[in-house]
Amino acid sequence: MFPGKAIRISLVFLCLFTTSGCWDRQEVDKLAIVTGLGIDLISGPEPYLITAQVVSPASQTNIQESSKPFVTTLAHGKTISEAIHNFSKESPRKMFFAHNNIVVMSEKLARSGIQDFLDFLDRSPQFRRNAWLIVTPRTAKEVLQTQCDIQKYAAIGLKEMIYERYHPFSNKMQRKDTMSRLEGLSSAALALKIDIKNTDRIEQQKLEEAGNPVHNSSQQASQEKDQLQISGFSILNKYKFAGYLNDFETQGLLWFLGQHKGYPIRLPCPTSEQKYVVFLLNQKSKHFKPVMDQEPLQMIVKVSNNATMAENNCSELSLFNAKDKENLEKKLNEAVKQQMMVSLEKVQRSESDVLHFADAFYRKNPAQWKKIRDGYGKKFSETKVTITVKSEIRLSGMTSEGLKR
Repeated sequence: MFPGKAIRISLVFLCLFTTSGCWDRQEVDKLAIVTGLGIDLISGPEPYLITAQVVSPASQTNIQESSKPFVTTLAHGKTISEAIHNFSKESPRKMFFAHNNIVVMSEKLARSGIQDFLDFLDRSPQFRRNAWLIVTPRTAKEVLQTQCDIQKYAAIGLKEMIYERYHPFSNKMQRKDTMSRLEGLSSAALALKIDIKNTDRIEQQKLEEAGNPVHNSSQQASQEKDQLQISGFSILNKYKFAGYLNDFETQGLLWFLGQHKGYPIRLPCPTSEQKYVVFLLNQKSKHFKPVMDQEPLQMIVKVSNNATMAENNCSELSLFNAKDKENLEKKLNEAVKQQMMVSLEKVQRSESDVLHFADAFYRKNPAQWKKIRDGYGKKFSETKVTITVKSEIRLSGMTSEGLKR
């Protein structure tokens, strides 16, 4: 055999053994594509209940357009791994978690501790590290069984709600960030909060109380349904639930994190408490100055923002009047500071440093930080915080003067 021919044959055999094949292929029609995952604690010898929101095969093939676009599958087990494995008892398809972006935990589970659950998620190659962790005062099962009106897949709709409400900060609240903070200096982190509300019933009642004519109220009542609602943040401290922040407290917290972008603040008119001027605020900067040479610890916080007028119901106010503009900026400073103080008091009561003060103390003096790290939660709750706010009204919107009244 000629040497060149032998080399070519050897190369062919080498390609046969080194070229990747299809031994691990997964056919789409054999998979149950999971879009949302939830975990609850239940009674009995198998305490973990796992709920998976799965894309309905009918919605993928458009066989039944009127069918529900997703189904929820349940499994329970003594450990989380066993519960995940037990999906195969009822599902004819293999559970596929690579497209899952939402992980919902019940408050009961979060109170007992989520370290085991996060350890499982971190070890498994199927679960995304950029999924969002969500705590609910209801059960994870209820949340994942609730439909979303605009987006047919509820878990995907929930992901889009999170992005729309808290972007760009939403990208810093994913599982990888939460775990990093829980393992960090303060051992405290934020997660999202989701609740279920029947907004139709609430708004219908308010319309009737305001004297609006309401027709076919009984028919409308029969069409009412629950809605998913993002309602602030959850606080996690040392892998356990430590409390909720409502929307107002959440807005105040975002100033400390340098993430307040485009949220409205309203100020009452000078001549009427029932009318308002509204500004959209975009944070420009945030600065922490720690003081560690005395007890209690101190933190000087400075924030600045640009304001755009979004609504002006005060006929007596004009941004062309330098005095009016100066007074409005002072009131904005006071309003922002009040927001920040309310959220500060809440997190200090829970001894949970989700404001990242610990990072500033460590950067200031690593040696001193080692001395205060033990029992830092208590020290954080006693930290004296001084807040300075500088607001600057830059724009009046698309028009300079309001409508004549």
